[in-house]
Amino acid sequence: MSFRQLGFVWPMSSRTGWGVFGANLALELTARGILPVPFIEPLDLDLPPEKMATLAPALKLQKQATAMIPPETDRVLTCPYPLLHALGNGLTTTKVSRKLSGQPDIGMVFIEDGRIDDIVRKRAERYRLILAGSQWNADLLRAGGIDHVQACPQGVDTALFSPDGPARDFDGRFTVFSGGKLEYRKGQDIVIAAFRRLLEHQPDALLAAAWHNYWPDPAPWPSAHVTGQPRQGDDRRLQLVEWVAANGIPARNFLDLGAPTNAEMATIFRGATVGLFTNRAEGGTNLVAMEAMASGLPAILSANTGHLDLISAGNCYPLTEQGSAAATADFVAVDDWGESDPEAAAVLLRQAHDNPSEAIRIGLAGSRSLQQWCWHDRIGHMLELIQEIT
Repeated sequence: MSFRQLGFVWPMSSRTGWGVFGANLALELTARGILPVPFIEPLDLDLPPEKMATLAPALKLQKQATAMIPPETDRVLTCPYPLLHALGNGLTTTKVSRKLSGQPDIGMVFIEDGRIDDIVRKRAERYRLILAGSQWNADLLRAGGIDHVQACPQGVDTALFSPDGPARDFDGRFTVFSGGKLEYRKGQDIVIAAFRRLLEHQPDALLAAAWHNYWPDPAPWPSAHVTGQPRQGDDRRLQLVEWVAANGIPARNFLDLGAPTNAEMATIFRGATVGLFTNRAEGGTNLVAMEAMASGLPAILSANTGHLDLISAGNCYPLTEQGSAAATADFVAVDDWGESDPEAAAVLLRQAHDNPSEAIRIGLAGSRSLQQWCWHDRIGHMLELIQEIT
């Protein structure tokens, strides 16, 4: 590589998609002899001791890099190496990113709102290259007149997330896993509606949910499947049990998993029976779904947006019939989003229950298909794209 350092402007973490991406990016860069330069302090970074030791130089450098960020709003620190900036809807970024300039600047984008206007195109001009978290995102930007974009999906830790290893004990119950921070886009209301239907046939089934969200949206969802929103306790934890009970799922059939670490998630996936991902839109390829599939968990996937990159023949239960999703105040351009039918999802849940040997085959096929998504290969592809412009 022509560069020996690579900066990125988002925090490493063990509990968020961006954070897991950042941690694995830093680990892969270090393994390749490229010094990672993170500019944001880690958030809940909880890795095995050997990985923390590998990241020690990067963590030390992070403190130095953060201290160099100009406090003045009109000053920009120029870094003599490529710099990755986290971009969201509208290609917006953070105040810290606006104080930093790389050689060159590269955008890493995961967007769900399809609005691409002159303002967004102007923001795109800052970056020599924009890396999109899914083929859908890349196509969306190109259709909006932004040509300097390449699809660059994130990876999965295939050593941690595999069918082999310890499994969480769910007492032999038919356990449906649902994950992703609680929000309308993630479709947990559809999960609740589908699971209610499942309980009519399998009254002992368990819904195990990792829906924690430190920043829940208090606005009502445009959904007929649920009413109200869960309260947030003094510890900022969502009061999910009472909310799902009010929406037709008894407490005995629901398990709030809280906010498990990446390592804890692996045991949960191996212990569950099936994963249900009725997401309306994913700007990336849904890291939780990827990790679940890599672990051998049979996955029911909504066939829309970033999920389409994951779906291949026989590697999951696809929800192919997708209706139109309603827009919200935060997401206006949702033409490519998909609305899954709860009854169709319930049918697939019953299919997984009634034909366990088929479910196991699908889970193992999903795990095999995710081997090509290992972080080593995904980061390698990213570095090749960056090398082409440096």
